[in-house]
Amino acid sequence: LGLIQLGGLGIVVFGAVIALLLGQALSVRESVAMQDLLSARTLSRIGNMIAFIFVGTVLIEAVGAVSLLGMWGDANVHERWFCSIFHSISAFCNAGFSLFSESFVSYNRSWGVYVVVCPLIILGGLGFSVLYDLGNILADRVRRFFKRRLNKQYRFSMEAPKRMRLQTKIVLSVSAGLIVLGAAAILLFERYAKGDGSVPKPDVLGALFQSITARTAGFNTVKISAMSASSRLVLILFMFIGGSPGSTAGGIKTVTLA
Repeated sequence: LGLIQLGGLGIVVFGAVIALLLGQALSVRESVAMQDLLSARTLSRIGNMIAFIFVGTVLIEAVGAVSLLGMWGDANVHERWFCSIFHSISAFCNAGFSLFSESFVSYNRSWGVYVVVCPLIILGGLGFSVLYDLGNILADRVRRFFKRRLNKQYRFSMEAPKRMRLQTKIVLSVSAGLIVLGAAAILLFERYAKGDGSVPKPDVLGALFQSITARTAGFNTVKISAMSASSRLVLILFMFIGGSPGSTAGGIKTVTLA
């Protein structure tokens, strides 16, 4: 788990987090390197962004782990917590490691796979800079909402709302498009593929899951060997594309594709 978390955050980011926790300031050279790595707007925001990455990662993985507790059937309390924490970290860090020999094939009817694991994979694949941008926009909207409610006299003199960065728009649009197109392609290819009927074909949720996990993580809810050659080719293409810049995923990145 420690190695998965280290790989998800990145050695450089992890080192910066440790330095800040120990009260050490980053040098200008280190700040410039972090700015390039995280696609930050200004050097002054590097510290805030690193803190956001650390706190955000812990919170997202904690919420994911708690949400998965009811997914493991008759397992005892310790096994439930371990499975939940392990798969939450593995999903967000896009590691794809599972404690089960067939990944999530045995849980392909469980709500936790689609409601919890899928969002964790997507969030991890968007990139920390995109999550930071979205977090700032959300915080700004909430702040403006309460200002309007509490200080009505300043309604028309407030600053302009924060706008979404171009990279964020590209990442969100390309990621959404790939998920939909990938799921549609898998459904289409599997519908007309020849088979002996011994292995059930993926439904809409199964196709969506494979479209999401192929680019970034590596889990599966259907047997990949039983899928058609065309569907496996789609998975290979998506693995090549990967996630987004500054994320826990690999590949050539969505921004490069765009």
